[in-house]
Amino acid sequence: MSRLSPFAGRVAVCGVVLAAGLVPLAARSASAGGAVVAIAARPQGDGFWTATSDGGVLPSGAAPNLGSMAGRALAAPIVGLASTVDGNGYWLLGRDGGIFSFGDAAFYGSTGGMRLNQPVVGMAATPTGQGYWFVAADGGIFSFGDAAFYGSTGGLRLNQPIAGMAAAPTGRGYWLVARDGGIFAFGNAPFYGSTGSLQLGAPVVGMTATSDGSGYWFVASDGGIFAYGDAPFAGSAAGAATSGPIVGMAAHPGGGYWLAEASGADFPYGVSPVPGGATQTSCGYVPPTPAYNTSYGFERDPNNGATMRWDPRTTIHYVIDPNGAPTDVEGVVQSAVGTAAQVSGLQFAYDGTYDSAADPGPAGSPLRFRWANLGAGTEGGRADYSWVYTPGGNNELIAAVVNVNTASSLAPDYSNGASEGTLVLHELGHALGLGHASDSSQIMNAVLSPSGPTGYGPGDRDGLWHQGPAAGCLN
Repeated sequence: MSRLSPFAGRVAVCGVVLAAGLVPLAARSASAGGAVVAIAARPQGDGFWTATSDGGVLPSGAAPNLGSMAGRALAAPIVGLASTVDGNGYWLLGRDGGIFSFGDAAFYGSTGGMRLNQPVVGMAATPTGQGYWFVAADGGIFSFGDAAFYGSTGGLRLNQPIAGMAAAPTGRGYWLVARDGGIFAFGNAPFYGSTGSLQLGAPVVGMTATSDGSGYWFVASDGGIFAYGDAPFAGSAAGAATSGPIVGMAAHPGGGYWLAEASGADFPYGVSPVPGGATQTSCGYVPPTPAYNTSYGFERDPNNGATMRWDPRTTIHYVIDPNGAPTDVEGVVQSAVGTAAQVSGLQFAYDGTYDSAADPGPAGSPLRFRWANLGAGTEGGRADYSWVYTPGGNNELIAAVVNVNTASSLAPDYSNGASEGTLVLHELGHALGLGHASDSSQIMNAVLSPSGPTGYGPGDRDGLWHQGPAAGCLN
């Protein structure tokens, strides 16, 4: 047994013995990372991604986890994000105009090697997905692939810098929005109105257009929404109890939108129900129901047998101790967290790195990942967690630590079924309330083999889905 401080509630830890050639996992117990800077929705409306300034990408809903630049050296911070037309790829945009492509997103060019007059602030993809524009703070436009140039404000004297852009659905025009809400329309993108002559309480930070191009919204950093043309007003975060500024917005094809907060929280308005079997509920975003599979189990309170899970209405903040970890530790962990978020519908926010030897962890970050020597010949990893009693048959998880054993000498990636990546996936499953599975084709099996799965299996996914908003709110 082991006690974790300063967590409240009950904590239990146990492990299993290392078998030759295999990596056994612990049984259940009976910074400064970048802020979120951009959001992009899948065109299907069944999910979205947020990007952080250090290149991290966090998927939500059915948005796939396709990789990120987290943990890699960037010449400039990330400032933009855009989806491909089928929602199976995305681009990250650096402030210097550097482009990073993931999934089926192709690289069409960048200004990463050029000297710009002003930093880049946003981007938009063409409707074909075979090109993109990005815009600088002075309104300079850079076109690549099949994205045509229709004009810019690069030669004008602006009252306020440009904050973002949106593409017309025809692909033959675009809008730019300034921090004072001034709108500049080019090509066949119509002008529907602006706040350029008004005194705003907070600067505008981004915009998006309706699916038919007959309207647009833009959003201020205080969450205020300004709707023009056929863009419906579905609500705003102005006056809401937010933990940081709003940094951008993404449209839903049904007429709603999501707002992204710098802390990692998101605010959906008018996006329920969403296509593809996914639904926005009062308990959170419920991803599409996975294929039925019973190869999973739950952690249970040894005193009353109750299962345990996180409250799906809260964002789970997490930190990483990089000491003793692989070079791309943030990429390994963020990939695992992104996959768990996509499958379960739980929301996560990365709070950066910390030193567990000097500090048990920053307050407000209840999920922690650390690499430590747990001893040779013992478990490959271990999850320690705490919970509190709640009525209704479920106990609420309130804190967890994922431990990776540095003595196991595993591959520092997802290259095989007994790598550090797959071990993190397994222990994260425990931290989210999953128990061991008897099926060796599941990540949550008690023993990981090099020839085993490198990602969550059908049973793992069904179990995680039942640990998220699909299970309802906790009292």
